[in-house]
This record gives sequence, C-alpha cells and structure tokens, in this order.
Amino acid sequence: MEPKLRNDNSSQFFPVFLGITALILSVMFYGVMSVGMYVDGGQDKEVLGVNTVLHTATIKVKDGSVTKTYQGITFEEGLSAYDFLREAMKQSSFDFDADVYDFGYYIHTINGRRSLNNEYWKFVLNGDDSKVRMEEHEVKNNDVIEFVLDRF
Repeated sequence: MEPKLRNDNSSQFFPVFLGITALILSVMFYGVMSVGMYVDGGQDKEVLGVNTVLHTATIKVKDGSVTKTYQGITFEEGLSAYDFLREAMKQSSFDFDADVYDFGYYIHTINGRRSLNNEYWKFVLNGDDSKVRMEEHEVKNNDVIEFVLDRF
C-alpha cells in the first residue's frame, strides 16, 4: 500500500500565528503607551484621527487681597491669550467681558467685577507686566496669566 499524500499546512500555521500575534500585541502596546503620554510638556490627544498636543496654563484674578486661581486649563498650541480666556470660560467658572477698540481688546469685567472710573484689569504674564496685547501673546505650556485690578 502506498502512503497517502496529505497537504498538511498545520506546520506552517504556528509561525504565521506567532507573527500575527506579535503584530497585534505590538500595536496594542503602542496604543496603550501613547494614550495620556506627555510630549513636549503637553498631553498627547487624538481628535478625529489627528494627533494634537494639549497644553495647560493657569489664570489668576487679583482683586485687592482676594486671588482666584484657575489651574489646568487645557488648550492647543498656537492660541492667543484672548482665545485662551474664551477657552477657559468653557472649562471653568472663569468669566470675562471685553470690548474691541482700535488698540485691541479691553477687558472691563472679570467674574462680574467691572473696572470702574480709574480702574483697569492689568494683564500680567508669568509675573511680569505684559508688553504685548492679549491677542498678540501666544500662550505657552505652563504660562500663568494674571489679571490684577489696578488704578491709572
């Protein structure tokens, strides 16, 4: 009796199975490691298939001896300080009202406190009086933006 010839692919199955398993595990590992990962000081986040880096900054509002702090406000790179304030309104209880003039935006009310007579909300960046307008300053990761009620 002649032996029957068998087309036995089972010997090829195991290496292919191992290769596919290794590929799947690699993709899963990369996905787990990249979620919540910090890149260039910001939080890596995928939005609609586009990888964006979210940064955080802080707002401080000083009215006399009272200081209110809003920490951990997230934003995408390239946002002006004015647009950052608008983003902060969406993420926190921070609120402001401003008018636009030829010289730029003028904030007259923060958290319901309107500047009166010879008062104004001074724009301070990282502890120093700002030399630029809000719409000119590009917010950086970990910036501290302060508004101090001051007098002319």
